[in-house]
Amino acid sequence: MKVKNYQQLKFEVLGSVAHVTLNRPEIRNAFGLELISELSDVFTQLGGRHDLCAIVLRGAGKSFCAGADLNYMKAMAKFSREQNENDAKQLFDMFLSVRTCAVPTIAVLHGHVMGGGLGLAAAADISVAVDGTQFCFSEVKLGLIPAVISKFSLEKIQPSWARRFMLTAEIFDSSLALASGLVTMKGASAEVEAFVGETLSRLSSGGPEAIRACKKLIEQTGRDMDWSEARTMTAQLIASQRMSAEGQEGMQSFLEKRDPKWRSK
Repeated sequence: MKVKNYQQLKFEVLGSVAHVTLNRPEIRNAFGLELISELSDVFTQLGGRHDLCAIVLRGAGKSFCAGADLNYMKAMAKFSREQNENDAKQLFDMFLSVRTCAVPTIAVLHGHVMGGGLGLAAAADISVAVDGTQFCFSEVKLGLIPAVISKFSLEKIQPSWARRFMLTAEIFDSSLALASGLVTMKGASAEVEAFVGETLSRLSSGGPEAIRACKKLIEQTGRDMDWSEARTMTAQLIASQRMSAEGQEGMQSFLEKRDPKWRSK
């Protein structure tokens, strides 16, 4: 699948890993309409590729993402009610393209992660932070609310921490981001990069289709359902996976004490 050339993103595929980098370093990779559109497009396209084991999302320059850019905010201030709602839905769809991407996503955070940048961090499957990273749900300081990113953020951040961070708009560090559940690891830059490398290695060792199916499983079983529905659905899912070519190869390779074919590619 051919991926477009982007104006505000850097994009490359190295082996089985796609690297997507927000590329507006002069304004700390703040969102505008074009960057929102490009992020939606790249994650939608990458989700359809079966040759990838992971997507690594970064920000160029000194920060990961500082939220909305000034020109975007100026435009929003003049929007009608209908335009505001349509704009918010477009932004939500961008976060959702990351959240539901069939390929596992890793966000590497540094510098500033503010406003909508927190939505990206929360939408990724795994987020890691370099020591010294500053986070902030800054919306209430502007007389706004973190509405669009709330659904994604509250999947990661424990409610008591979310209440504190969203209501106070305080700046918090990577240690509190770890404690709250927003990130799964924090450390010095070299430690973060080593963790990313180890995680990519682990992802590449799993069955590619099994990992895609596992993401779908997490999505489906994470929603509210009764035990009877869960019983039926999970039985159907595991039966399908066991009978798939990859499932058969995985079980057979285990019994024969050899590596499965996908690890030898």
